[in-house]
Amino acid sequence: MRQLSAVLLLCLLVHSNDNFLVAEQPSNNFILYFFRHAEKQLDKGSDPELTQAGHLRSIALANFFSKKPDWELPRYFYSTNYKRTVQTIRYTSERLGPHVQYYKPTELPLFAERLLSSQASTLIVGHSNTTPELIELVGGLAEPISESEYGTLYEVTINCDTHTVISTTKRSIGK
Repeated sequence: MRQLSAVLLLCLLVHSNDNFLVAEQPSNNFILYFFRHAEKQLDKGSDPELTQAGHLRSIALANFFSKKPDWELPRYFYSTNYKRTVQTIRYTSERLGPHVQYYKPTELPLFAERLLSSQASTLIVGHSNTTPELIELVGGLAEPISESEYGTLYEVTINCDTHTVISTTKRSIGK
């Protein structure tokens, strides 16, 4: 009887805890994750691949998302159609399932509208010149990214109803 009581109490605690977590989810918000591609090979033309350090940073990005609750995980994955951006996003998209869609860096205003209208958490991998511009187009705050800067992830949390930015968080991924 004591074992049955203990099991019932444990089930009640787990059930209560699950309900608490669900109640705390900001279901009316979505997160746009922006990441400049990882370290690229230098002097390898206009479409270089990642370096070993770049692959390690890309794995670190995938590991970052493996610690996120389900409601914060990206549902969509976007990259420009360059080797360095595709290789950067690959590890994360392979773990989470959806395929990578390409966006044109020359059509950022249109792409920003698409991201806002989707109202879904999304990972976008771009470049040092396009990532800050795209963040600002969706209403977030961004700083210029130097050509030698890698590993900064911007998390822009947006309200679904108003499309207003709740917060912009900047964090370092990898090294």
